[in-house]
Amino acid sequence: YEEVVDTPPYRFGRIGFTWLALLVARGDTSRLPVAMTWLVLAGIFFISTAFALIAQASDWSPLTGLVAVAIPGFWTSLQMALPEPVAAALLVLGLYVFRREHFASAGLLFGASLLIRETGMILAGCLLTHLVLRRRYKEALVFGFGSLAGVLVWRAYVGVTFSSEWGFRAFLYSPPAGIPTTGIVTLWRVVSSGLYYPNQPEVVRAATVFPLVLLSGFLLTMWGVVSNLKSERVASALYALVAVSLTYENVWIHVANAQRTSYELFVMLAIVMVGTEAREWWLRRSLLAWWSCAVAYSLFLAYDARFVFDSITGF
Repeated sequence: YEEVVDTPPYRFGRIGFTWLALLVARGDTSRLPVAMTWLVLAGIFFISTAFALIAQASDWSPLTGLVAVAIPGFWTSLQMALPEPVAAALLVLGLYVFRREHFASAGLLFGASLLIRETGMILAGCLLTHLVLRRRYKEALVFGFGSLAGVLVWRAYVGVTFSSEWGFRAFLYSPPAGIPTTGIVTLWRVVSSGLYYPNQPEVVRAATVFPLVLLSGFLLTMWGVVSNLKSERVASALYALVAVSLTYENVWIHVANAQRTSYELFVMLAIVMVGTEAREWWLRRSLLAWWSCAVAYSLFLAYDARFVFDSITGF
């Protein structure tokens, strides 16, 4: 397996996108590149739709769903045919269904998302805790089983398959986590030394600015949690903590990795924004300002800003 992919327990644990791509390609591996690309595009469309539905339910304009286009990681995923938009779409659709108290359907959507990227467990865990604290144990059981059963069974199978080589890590393998902001500090140190992609100024520019977007997003999530302990706000704070804890060696080695890995922070801040009440005008305006900066980054400052701008404008 290691002759085919790096870190097999980690890669094969995220089997959902592979299954979807094979299903769309009807088992024809020569059609996988096309199938994967269309799945990513479909993911961006459906997460925009889910954002619009959640926004409309909160008396925001459905056009708010277009914020999905401003998430930098989705453009990286689109160029590389990687599954983050698909996982995010299933997650946000699951949240919308959860809010309508269709817990079985929400659990299945979350479960499908977790088979693509297990990081959705943070939001699933926050929602499950919400149900338990409200003593809605039956609903918590239904939602929890739908969300976790599939991924736990699959991870157990992967663990058994690779345990002879990887030991217990085959069951729970995950990339090493860093101390918050140390990866960013290391990145800026390398950038200031002139050794970070010296012949690619667009990458240097993005590596200088994007950490500021993440750090300001982190501060906003902390602000939101202090004012209200809603499940979505707690989840956004946890995703923000993960985003500012990305290590240089595993992620910041190229800013594209950081854009792609931090997409949950953007997703959750979109959900928090439309859920902010009018009386919290200070937080609402701050979130709108942050999203304006995120749009400006994607269009003009990201390493792939030219591609993003041309794709949107058609020039």
